[in-house]
Amino acid sequence: MSERTQDRLHNAVTRATPTVAEATIAAIEATTGSDLKSTMSRVVMVRVLRAVASMLQKADNLDEAASAKSDLEVLLTLLEMPEVLAALKKDDPLAPAKLRGVRAMDALAQAGGGCVSGEEAANVLKVSRQAVDKARREGRLIALPRGQNRWVYPIWQFHEGTYLNGLTDVLAELKESGPYGQAAFFLNKNSRLSNKAPLDLLRQGKIEPVISAARLYGQHGAV
Repeated sequence: MSERTQDRLHNAVTRATPTVAEATIAAIEATTGSDLKSTMSRVVMVRVLRAVASMLQKADNLDEAASAKSDLEVLLTLLEMPEVLAALKKDDPLAPAKLRGVRAMDALAQAGGGCVSGEEAANVLKVSRQAVDKARREGRLIALPRGQNRWVYPIWQFHEGTYLNGLTDVLAELKESGPYGQAAFFLNKNSRLSNKAPLDLLRQGKIEPVISAARLYGQHGAV
């Protein structure tokens, strides 16, 4: 994108009128099936457009962002560009740390085969969607938050149409760790397990050592 085009885009979005915002919202609704007609949705949408336009104006090379495999990757790639990140740090010195946190959470969501929706999890387990939601609330399944009242479920916690053997017992020791902390425990190598990942041991049927390690992790956050 040329510098002139970037400037024109930034100026247009900065001066976006309610009509422009409504047209943008209508286009997104038509594409995604989302309902963005509330006043708050308009406010957020205009601010997002302004933020993206500002990043585009600062970015020197958009090739990597343009070839990103997902919409989230597009945004993260833009935010991580040195010139964009430098501008963000002026408003928020913690911006780099926050961005690293988002990257880490995305990596956990993508690891081990990625995640499925609640409906897809219900199909895997051959239960109702309500049963999956109940298991989430009771702490018998790991559910990663995706926006308000939306959850996705790491696929690795299922095996042959049911829960991974030992999953529920291990999660009982990780109640205070939060969903991302729980996922990190299962996926990361653990020094108390001969530097092996708890998930690998559960797949081998070695449940008791993992429960013991989870108990310590839950109490102290130890890896």
